[in-house]
Amino acid sequence: MGNVLAIQITMSSDTFKEIASDWIASGQIAIYYKHFYFDNFHAIWYSIFLSLLIARTFKINGVSPSFNFIILTPFIAGACDLIENAMHLYFLSDLRRATPALVALSGTATNTKWFLSLSGVGIVFILTIAWFVKTFIIKKW
Repeated sequence: MGNVLAIQITMSSDTFKEIASDWIASGQIAIYYKHFYFDNFHAIWYSIFLSLLIARTFKINGVSPSFNFIILTPFIAGACDLIENAMHLYFLSDLRRATPALVALSGTATNTKWFLSLSGVGIVFILTIAWFVKTFIIKKW
């Protein structure tokens, strides 16, 4: 069941069809279909959780309210994830539907999801370290 990330991030119709065809031929496509049961709920809970983490780290670090729009980016990532899932199900029901334009759109949604999600995690990580340094290291000096 290799190439899961590759089929998600590809912008190439040929690559999508090649990976999907291999999975169909080997019978592994059923595993990919099963992941959608969890993945559709996953998009909702990670959007909420990451948004709350960003909001909390903004609050404890006194980040300007002008940056509050960043708190909403996990929901954009989650919406992109749901779009990706819907498009993949649409493609897999008939690989002829995986046209270059639609696969590029799906890949754009996926890559946007990953960019926003990883950026959110990075923001939380950096702001948590900043808070820790301010709270426990600088104040002790």
